Amino acid sequence: MAADSGTTDSATVAPKAEFAALRVLAIEDVDIMREVLCAMLQAVGIGHCVGVATGARGLELLAERPFDLVFCDLTMAPMDGLEFLRRLRLHPDPRLAALPVVMLTGRTEPSCRTQALGAGASAFAVKPVPLLALQDLVRLALR
Repeated sequence: MAADSGTTDSATVAPKAEFAALRVLAIEDVDIMREVLCAMLQAVGIGHCVGVATGARGLELLAERPFDLVFCDLTMAPMDGLEFLRRLRLHPDPRLAALPVVMLTGRTEPSCRTQALGAGASAFAVKPVPLLALQDLVRLALR
């Protein structure tokens, strides 16, 4: 199922115990954004977040160890989020090919959403993503 994140904001969000066992891979080329994303995911209860700077490294890491969910930036170089997603969806390991992916971007053009969901993203959101919406994205992507 694919959908957009909500725009609900909250100053404080209680971590969800349901997320404690989850292993999330965060692919983001901007160092501080990657750190913030992992910190936010942990703030909503994600038990383990690993961040990498490139889609290529993300694919390598997914082949090396199990993850439950991927958050990926749309606009990266040299491999953008769409190319990462296309390669993941074509992976010969069916578990990896079906892995839920939340696509994130700072771009607001409707075509970004259309392209991401069309390429197989489980969910899509425009950054910055409020904490409460982040919880909703995790739930949505894991359905």
